[in-house]
Amino acid sequence: MRSGLKNIHDRAGIHFRVCRGGGGRVIPKVSGCCTDVGASGGASGRNADWRRFWGTTSAASGSLRPRGRIVETLMLTSDILSFASGSIRGHRLRSSLTIVGIAVGIGAVVVLTAIGEGVRQFVLGEFTQFGTNIITVTPGKTSTFGVSGAAIPSVRLLATEDAVALSRLTAVSAVVPVVQGDARVEYRQRSRRTTIIGVSADMPAAWKMRVAVGQFLPNDPFDSARAFVVLGSKMRDELFGNRSPLGARIRVGSDRFRVIGVMESKGQMLGFDLDDTVFIPIGKALELFNRDGLMEIDVTFREDDSADAVARALKGLLLARHGQEDFTIKTQEQMLSVLSHCWWGRSVLRQS
Repeated sequence: MRSGLKNIHDRAGIHFRVCRGGGGRVIPKVSGCCTDVGASGGASGRNADWRRFWGTTSAASGSLRPRGRIVETLMLTSDILSFASGSIRGHRLRSSLTIVGIAVGIGAVVVLTAIGEGVRQFVLGEFTQFGTNIITVTPGKTSTFGVSGAAIPSVRLLATEDAVALSRLTAVSAVVPVVQGDARVEYRQRSRRTTIIGVSADMPAAWKMRVAVGQFLPNDPFDSARAFVVLGSKMRDELFGNRSPLGARIRVGSDRFRVIGVMESKGQMLGFDLDDTVFIPIGKALELFNRDGLMEIDVTFREDDSADAVARALKGLLLARHGQEDFTIKTQEQMLSVLSHCWWGRSVLRQS
């Protein structure tokens, strides 16, 4: 009884008869290759014709030479491709849906990856406008950005004395104590509430901002600063229009300040409009908002220094002053990492 016989034409047009033996190997029929299993002389004749067609490395081993292996591989590959193409043609709808599903999956991955990269680049661009060598110190020991000192009365607040001490470190190039709040700004018949930021004279260098007209706040002692004010570009336009604001006196909250400068337009940073602000000395801001401590201290360092090394120096100095780690130090790399995850999650929620 013959097992698994069929006719095959190779690409050159040579006619074969294929026998699938007990071992599963495909054997071309050449001059009586395939014989009845168990027939007299069948095995020896088949092996002889097999060796003549395929060739062997030696008469003793009977192993295939490279020509035989290549021909057999081509025949098996041809069978597999023929079977696969036949299955696709026989199930066209199923095959089409499978292709569409794969395409949709790949497209979704590409789109989500592009969105994530876009968010990362956006956050990076928003923060690098303040430079790449800035470290933020906030009151309270937390795992993120810290919280306002007013919320934790048992913790020692950051004081202007801390900012002065940090400025004495050799690796530090600028220190900006920050207090922020809202107050009404008035000039003659025009008034409205806006953001008031109390800073030091190092703010333009630390935040990469420039003065368009006049000058920035002078380097007065924090506890005895003069009542000077610098306007954002938008506030200048709303209060003074095309007139020069230099030397004019405006009311900020309950105090009167003299305008000595106007900042160049900086735009928005994560939704916060820096042009719609008023900058006053940090000591005056503490009095205006009746605060005992700072909201944060921004520290910039030299480009050739490591952010981690500077952060360790800041931590050591503040530990010596406070006696405990009741503050949080964040490098820009850490802030970018946290904000990237926040914006990514926010974007995904908006799309869902």
